[in-house]
Amino acid sequence: MPVEAEEGVDELGNLLVELVLPAPAEYAWLGDALLTTQEVHLEEGCVTATLFGALERRRALAHVNPAVRALAHDMFKVGEHVFLTPEVGKTCQIARILHMFETNETKRKMLYVQRFYRPEELQMTSTMAVHTHEVFSSAWAYTCGVEDIVCRCHVFQLPSAPEEGVTFHLPDELTQPRHFFFFRKYDPHRQIFTIADNSGPQEEEADGEREVGVGLMLS
Repeated sequence: MPVEAEEGVDELGNLLVELVLPAPAEYAWLGDALLTTQEVHLEEGCVTATLFGALERRRALAHVNPAVRALAHDMFKVGEHVFLTPEVGKTCQIARILHMFETNETKRKMLYVQRFYRPEELQMTSTMAVHTHEVFSSAWAYTCGVEDIVCRCHVFQLPSAPEEGVTFHLPDELTQPRHFFFFRKYDPHRQIFTIADNSGPQEEEADGEREVGVGLMLS
């Protein structure tokens, strides 16, 4: 599957500095609201919001050829994984969309997402073997604006953990562009790695990064 340069990232979600991120876009909810009076805790306080299940983004593509112009229609759903806008010079964060909502007062469209960590985002022990397409799930979740979405990616859980010392042998689909897998979880507060549910018990100590701030929860 080719990687579209218009989205400004390579197959692993690294920002391509010579290209710009998607131009300003229009966002619209798809389908009926799931809930209309959900309480959401944001940094500015508790607000009421309306929850939705799908979002459409319309944007003009910034093609490498200035003479070429096209309009892209992208759809994102609850449960899907996405790249989120990185800081300048950084790699896109990988997240799973848990909720989509619009604040009832300001009408701001937002996401509540689950964080996935890349190996390079953590300080890991030298004995932990990792694959280029491996990520770590976590219980860390936070809110962000829908405009932070760069593009869709795919994250799959391995049914079992590879045996210690065994080289990764992965199906071709797991090493396609923007495809990732996990079988381990990372706890940013305890700074430990554990095998994900249904993959068997194992735990390794590691010096990982500490989160700044607090996960913002839907009540």
